[in-house]
Parts: sequence; C-alpha cells; structure tokens
Amino acid sequence: MSSYLDSLIFGIRDVFDKLGAKLPPRTALQFKGAVTVEDDPESRRTIVTVTGGGGGVTELDGDVTGPSTATVVAKVGGADVAFDHEDSGRVELEGGELVVKPRYLAEVEIDVTDPPSEPIYVVPECLAARITEVLVVVTEKLDGSGEVEVKAGTSAGASDLLDARTIDETTEGIVAGDDYNDLGAKFTAARFYVWRAAKDDEVHVSITPTGTVNSGRIRVRIKGEVIT
Repeated sequence: MSSYLDSLIFGIRDVFDKLGAKLPPRTALQFKGAVTVEDDPESRRTIVTVTGGGGGVTELDGDVTGPSTATVVAKVGGADVAFDHEDSGRVELEGGELVVKPRYLAEVEIDVTDPPSEPIYVVPECLAARITEVLVVVTEKLDGSGEVEVKAGTSAGASDLLDARTIDETTEGIVAGDDYNDLGAKFTAARFYVWRAAKDDEVHVSITPTGTVNSGRIRVRIKGEVIT
C-alpha cells in the first residue's frame, strides 16, 4: 500500500543515465530527440518510445528510392561515427556531415567470350578524381583448352592502367590489380600509385582469346574518389 501511495505522491523519484549512474532528483522530466511520450492509465506508467532504440545495431533494409547519395547525421557520445563495409559502402565526413558513398566507382561482370566494346567506366563531372585500384577477378573459370589475354587502359586496346595478363582454365581468384608489377603507366610511384584522372577519362578492358574458349567470366572493380 505504501509503495502505491508513494507512486501517487512522488511519481518517478530515481532516474539513471545510460551508464547506470543515478541523477540528482528533479520534479520534472523533459525528453529530447526522436522520442514519443504517452500516458498508459492501465499500467499507471508513462511510456517513452525511442525511435530506432533497443540497443545494439539498428539495421536498415529494403529498397531505398531517392538520390544516389544520402546524408547521415550520427552521434555516439558526441563523436561522429562512420562505417566502411566491403559491399554496402562507406560513410565520409563532408562539410560537417556524414555522407554515404558507394564502395566502388564501378563493378562490372564480363563474359570473356563477349568482351565490352565500350568503356566500362567514364569519370563523371567533377573537380578531380583519384583512381586507386583497377582489380580483375575470375568469377567463373575458363572452359576450354585456350586462354585469354586481359588488360586495361584509358582507350580501347591500351594497357596504361593494367599490363596484359593471361588467363587459362586453371586461373582463379585475382588476376591483376593487387600488385605494383601489374600496374600500367598511369599509376606512377611519384603519386603513390594513384591515377589522377579527370572528367570524361575512360576505363577500357580489352580481352583477346587464343584457341578454344567456350565460356568464362571476370569481374572488374574500380576503386577511387571523385571530388565534386
């Protein structure tokens, strides 16, 4: 009976912060941020709902319609928090805001029996661009006794991005792009093996088969930064 009377007379008396420390007693509570507050007469409680609450990690899933970039404002303990994930992308701080950007500038799957005749990537309108990696990976091993030569350049048939590398039926995994010896003339040591590209610069992948090649696939990933 006394606890019921206490609740009627005194209401909420003990409030704790997120670390469990007891706060000084006050006569009122004020909620800020993304919360909703409602009274529940049946339970004689005030219900506070925190948007995205529940602790741990809040995941967003489903299709998102909107611009190709999104701005994220996130604070944890007063500090900006970013993420960097191989598939989903990365968050960078721009102008005091966290901006979600795609992980790769381009990622293209190529059938080696039907090579692309157009560039696989064209640098968009920008102030400057830094291409840090052009990586070639076998995603489906070659079928046949022949082989294919793969190279990458800034024009059709060129190898100023990646020197020519040969793929046969035994080749798997990374073919080119993760070793300095693979890099063409655009990736100079003076610029720490970064290609300083500009608007309308192109990336072409050339594939030349020799002998019998029935099927096979590669994936080309282009990493870097476009400065706008």
